[in-house]
Amino acid sequence: MDLYNNVSYIYPDSQIWITGHSLGGSLSALLGMTFGVPTVTFEAPGERMAAQRLHLPLPPTGPDSDESPVAKLPITHVYHTADPIAMGDCQGTASICSSFGYAMESRCHTGKSIIYDTVAGLGWASSINLHRITFMADDILTMDWDKRVAAKGVVPKAKVQVLHNSSGSSREGWRVVAARRRRREEQERAEGVKGKKWRWPWQRGDGEKEEEDGGKEDPDGPGGDLKRAVPIARNEDSCRDCADWKFADKF
Repeated sequence: MDLYNNVSYIYPDSQIWITGHSLGGSLSALLGMTFGVPTVTFEAPGERMAAQRLHLPLPPTGPDSDESPVAKLPITHVYHTADPIAMGDCQGTASICSSFGYAMESRCHTGKSIIYDTVAGLGWASSINLHRITFMADDILTMDWDKRVAAKGVVPKAKVQVLHNSSGSSREGWRVVAARRRRREEQERAEGVKGKKWRWPWQRGDGEKEEEDGGKEDPDGPGGDLKRAVPIARNEDSCRDCADWKFADKF
């Protein structure tokens, strides 16, 4: 807070944005609520519970508004579905977050969220390792999302790297090997359906139906964001945190 006060004092006519990743993203969102400034976070844990308990200020809403005051905050969260921390799936005493001493018991975010469905679009499995910013920066944000989904078997140039073992010899990174395997499997599936029109798994209906309606995807329906350069920013008004959550010394 002191840093923001100092920066805003030095640059009184400037528009200041706050950003952060993971815990830094959650703190950035809380600062954005406190000062009412635009905030963009990446893979931040849900901070709505903390904001409500701190009684941070909310913008006014009209009587005809369909969104809650929390959704109208100038805060945008960016994360993907294979990140259990941002998705709020790393919960409970048996979770890996708890084993490292972190109580990640919140899942809901303030403002609006841009969620990249990497589970459906890229076939990723949920893993705490995917919480690192490098996956978001190099594997997701390097190209338009719809093009990234279409080229999911292609490894971005930034991720093609060589790993070295103790003997000094080099070997290809596991991501390159996995990508080659996926391309080979996709090629085998394509050869097995030579007489049929290939369609992506998230498209609705069969091939004949898609030809009848022009192959158009409902932009607001399931899988619609997979056809967009950037997913739509949506509020999380329907999200619910555990109401009975509290600190405890022993389990």
